[in-house]
Amino acid sequence: MKINFDGAVLADQGAIRVGIGACDHQGEFYTALSKLIPSLASGAEYVEYKAEWEAVHFAMGYWFGTVIFEGDAKDIIIDIQQEKNFFSPYVHLAEDIYRQCKQLLTWKFKAVRRQGNVAHRLACSAQESSNDNGYMVWIEDPPSFLQ
Repeated sequence: MKINFDGAVLADQGAIRVGIGACDHQGEFYTALSKLIPSLASGAEYVEYKAEWEAVHFAMGYWFGTVIFEGDAKDIIIDIQQEKNFFSPYVHLAEDIYRQCKQLLTWKFKAVRRQGNVAHRLACSAQESSNDNGYMVWIEDPPSFLQ
């Protein structure tokens, strides 16, 4: 399974929005998530760590055994992949991401360009289609803005 993740700051709402998209080994859409998270922190590093953390927990919830995680925060991805971050102020997220990944059969993080990251569109575009609780899930049929 391949899981794209990204986050966006919604400063006017005091929140961040995380987008996660999953596709199978043939590139076929499987499921996607857009989640609004109230947050006082809004820096890019925090948003990317939080998106990565949500993606890993998303994978664990679906019991995906083998996962390639793709995001556009290259430095954070390298740190987690090499288990060497941990100077970040978000060390608690980094350590939990790594600990959760160890429960998967195989896992890998890969940096992709923002243009190639479907989760970026989920994090940014889904704000208009979100329900009242800020949580949207699509299964089998992708949202219209991804088609």
